[in-house]
Amino acid sequence: MENREIKDAISSCIQTRGDVHIYKKGIVHSAPIQCKNLIVEGDFTGDAECSGDLILRRNGKITGKVTCRRLFVEKRAKIEFINSVVMDECTIDGLVTGHLACRGLLALEKKATLTGNIKVGRLTVADGAKHTGQIQMGGF
Repeated sequence: MENREIKDAISSCIQTRGDVHIYKKGIVHSAPIQCKNLIVEGDFTGDAECSGDLILRRNGKITGKVTCRRLFVEKRAKIEFINSVVMDECTIDGLVTGHLACRGLLALEKKATLTGNIKVGRLTVADGAKHTGQIQMGGF
């Protein structure tokens, strides 16, 4: 249950049942992370497997596979997912490019811009939110 705080560059695998926080000056390149909750404020490009939440607060390109219970993309964050992302719930209030598969509710908040195909159980779109791509509902 060890929590990890990343405040500089690392390139080794991180496995914990606790939380991982990548701070603004933290860099994790091409290293997989397995954890409960992952908060990304710095630079992250590996695989992420979170049993809890993945919170993205900054601009970035995530090249690895991502699975999590809940995905949050906060305001002013600009994220590009190269591979598919699978989650149970998702809230987007920033800019996201990539293909998402959300088993439950995907919520696009008023500042959200999502470019990519989505597969969702349910979808809510706030006034001002934008989506470009195909939507497939149900089928999970």
